[in-house]
Amino acid sequence: MSFRLQIEDLSGGILHARAVNTGEITMGRGDDCDLVLASTSVSRRHARIFTHNGRAYIEDLGAANGVVVNGSRISGVEALSGPTVIVIGDHIVRFLPNDPASAGPRPTLVRLDAAAGGAATPILSAMARVGRASHCDIAIVDGSVSRHHADVRVEGSSLIVADAGSANGTWVNGVRARAPMRLSDGDVIHFGDVPLLFTNSPHTDWTRVRVPAKATSGRRSVAPALAVAVGVVCLLAAAVFALGVRDKPAPEPDALTLAAAAMAARDWPTAVTLYERALAVRPGDAGVERALALATRERDATAALAECQAQLEASRSLIATSASQTAIAGLEAIERCLSGDGISEGTEAATAATELREGDVVPTLVQLHRVAAAEAQRASRPEAAAEHLLAAARVAARGGDRGAPLRVELRAACLASARSPDLQSNPARALELFDAAAAVAPLDAADAQARTAVAQAASQPRGR
Repeated sequence: MSFRLQIEDLSGGILHARAVNTGEITMGRGDDCDLVLASTSVSRRHARIFTHNGRAYIEDLGAANGVVVNGSRISGVEALSGPTVIVIGDHIVRFLPNDPASAGPRPTLVRLDAAAGGAATPILSAMARVGRASHCDIAIVDGSVSRHHADVRVEGSSLIVADAGSANGTWVNGVRARAPMRLSDGDVIHFGDVPLLFTNSPHTDWTRVRVPAKATSGRRSVAPALAVAVGVVCLLAAAVFALGVRDKPAPEPDALTLAAAAMAARDWPTAVTLYERALAVRPGDAGVERALALATRERDATAALAECQAQLEASRSLIATSASQTAIAGLEAIERCLSGDGISEGTEAATAATELREGDVVPTLVQLHRVAAAEAQRASRPEAAAEHLLAAARVAARGGDRGAPLRVELRAACLASARSPDLQSNPARALELFDAAAAVAPLDAADAQARTAVAQAASQPRGR
């Protein structure tokens, strides 16, 4: 048989992937292994996956930290009967068979919203990406859906939905999926504001499905978060194939295994607590220290992002009703918050912050400056109008937008202000505005002549 192995770090980041057609593949820290996992929590020859008579098996090669398959530590050889989550030290190895028959009935997501009600998308792979981006396996074109919003994946005999740090969240039957959640036939999933039905039946009448409201909830305690995280990893164990190995009771997962589950669930506070516990048992373990540092960075960055999001939500009413300097200053503070050092670069929160800043805050701030510029023009204050449009151009550039309409407005405002009577006594400022207009597009003959006159005036010493 053929299969794929996808290796992830404890935060769910994909390190590399490999297709395997036959034979065996050894995994461990040693350079002689087929798949090298560089970590002190991984033994030199940790485990191997091999095929026999068309089936795949995994064997613990006497690793100090063992091999955990779908939440249970194995002893000896274990059969791999379908998509499987394997924890090896501080690495997650996903076993993904290429045999379509092993996936069982074809699950499908059906849109329930008015925009595209009834549109059905089958889940064709063991790992499907959901999001607004066109390259996603399940593309949902809606403003409430993030570019990479969530993942739907097969784990053991279950289908799991996991939010990918989206701005507007993922909900299952009205409950926010703060950790990966197992799906059942008939569940309704909200990706942002878009509801979809999860079904194994191609004949479901979507018009009769009741869409539950998205519930609000308070802060989570560590205990229920940990229970959900452990439930994600502790799925149905694969049956041991008859190779002379008898079933043996598996020991309870240790702190390191539970921490890996919490990391996979993006439950950073719980992961920090568990890694601190594991480090107390294994002081000086470099692999655990790195994982603790990563979980701490993700936890702190997520908390900082939540503060920025709270500021943004609190400012919505002011932003919607006013283009005043107060609203602009408030939104500029939120932009600085989203770009601040508290949201560490490389974290999932940093990705979400960039998406929120470029997709929401920057366009709104640009529009506020443009509205303020129009009001200044109506009030015959050309210099104030030019200042607002210059600020809008700087904000748009930070967001990667250098749109032509804004450049045209900016050039016209700068020229109008430079020629205004208000600046006759300040030729240096008028010269700056002429140059700002010229940076957008070359000046015509009349404007160039006016600039020359202003430049000469600016070079003259001021009288006493």
